[in-house]
Amino acid sequence: MSDTDLYSRLLFIARHGYPLSKPQPYDNFPRPEGIEIGDVGTVADDGTFIVFFNIRERSDPANRNWGVPSPFPGVLLKPGDYIPRTTHFGPGSHVSNSKLRNGDWDSNIDINSNALIPVGAGSVVSISSSAERTATLLLQEGGSRIDLLPLKKFREQAEKHGEDWYAFVRENVNYELDNGDLYLITGVDKSTLWNVSAAEKRTGNDHISLKLRAVQFGSVNGSYRWEWENGGQFSDSGPRRPAGEAPDLQNQAVFLRGFRLMLSAPFWRKQKKTKAISVAESKPSDIFEGKGFRSPFSPSPGVTENVYMGATKRDANPGAGDSEDTGARDNTDSTTTVTYFPASFKRYHPASVINAHMLSVKSSGVSVAVTHDNEWMSVLEEEEEEFPEDTELIRRIMLKYSVEVESGCAALKPRVTDPVTESQRMTASVESSAPGTESADPGGPSRSPRLPADGDGAGLTTEDSYIFRKRMGGLSRDGEAIHFHGIVGSASSEGGRGGVESGAK
Repeated sequence: MSDTDLYSRLLFIARHGYPLSKPQPYDNFPRPEGIEIGDVGTVADDGTFIVFFNIRERSDPANRNWGVPSPFPGVLLKPGDYIPRTTHFGPGSHVSNSKLRNGDWDSNIDINSNALIPVGAGSVVSISSSAERTATLLLQEGGSRIDLLPLKKFREQAEKHGEDWYAFVRENVNYELDNGDLYLITGVDKSTLWNVSAAEKRTGNDHISLKLRAVQFGSVNGSYRWEWENGGQFSDSGPRRPAGEAPDLQNQAVFLRGFRLMLSAPFWRKQKKTKAISVAESKPSDIFEGKGFRSPFSPSPGVTENVYMGATKRDANPGAGDSEDTGARDNTDSTTTVTYFPASFKRYHPASVINAHMLSVKSSGVSVAVTHDNEWMSVLEEEEEEFPEDTELIRRIMLKYSVEVESGCAALKPRVTDPVTESQRMTASVESSAPGTESADPGGPSRSPRLPADGDGAGLTTEDSYIFRKRMGGLSRDGEAIHFHGIVGSASSEGGRGGVESGAK
């Protein structure tokens, strides 16, 4: 798991959507305003969002590089279809995976508004945490939020054209996109200034120590902003704007919300003939058997390279002996692309876990699964301080939703059953089939636990759960308190986690 992925995973519990560890748009982003509703793209390894096209209008700037998929009906929106909140996050807001406590504060910090705002160069804020892991987002000048109201319009497009969109990205953009990583944006939170950090407790230390220091930017008599002096394993501050960009342009995307799309295995294989092989356990002849062998697409300048890595003879067979077959063989199928998939680079997203589950229980006649961020956020509890494990996430989802298939698309539909009765029934079902539990027939086999998926009770076995955790990198957080030395009062953040507990100076 990368440090940037750690940041995103820890802040899922804040229920704002997907936390981008790299809020700043890349230099050649299609529009100065950054990410917009209707963008279809993916989150790269470094936490940057890469946009491929926009589904609203053909004339959108995002559609100038590679055109648009066919068919492209376009989704026209009216002003009333948007829900804007220009001051969703107040100045000095913070979002963290744990509650915050105050200690001593620096005299150069503005505490009148109960916000973390520097008023002079050299201001210092020390952050300490007894938690095993902690992630923090600071929004010195606050931030805005905008969401799409008629989500059904976008869901219908994702369900109908998901397969075409994946094909377009691979064939027109030449980007090696992993199944499940395509994102249709329906909401975004933006800011002008931000600080992000993720840290884990080091061996031998009883707490995590971080420090922010205020620096001047702009003219000689300009403003001040926070920079990390010590931000842990991962930290960043921004933006670092390109020449000519307005300093007050609010184009830094800190949270995304939208639909995640995943194709079923048969439809994914049909998209392109790809072989997933073990480099360590394969002979060179197994790796270099196709005349069409080639390295995957390398993204445009300013964007971190995709997680897929093309194998080379040197990578595949270091120090091969003379007895080994090192030559590439001809093959009548010249369209085969050989890639290997380093699991440690797989970025985690709760919607991918849900999509994979839906495809596992509704495989017949299904081409695509679609999940919106609102759905997994809806099962998180108000005072919860840890994001649930994958099995628990699926259990909660299946308590609130059922899996339904329409026109080849698997999606979640709200249940109409009594949640209390349903919870009792499902809990009894899971407990009665716990690992190692014998069946009613003494001579019968033991059963694997199954998490209910829909009306007929199909779901995840323990094997499925293990595969999900191994593949998706499920994470359990500690949720312990963070101590902020330099803040007093409560944070000015709408919807932010926790808050600040007041204390004597």
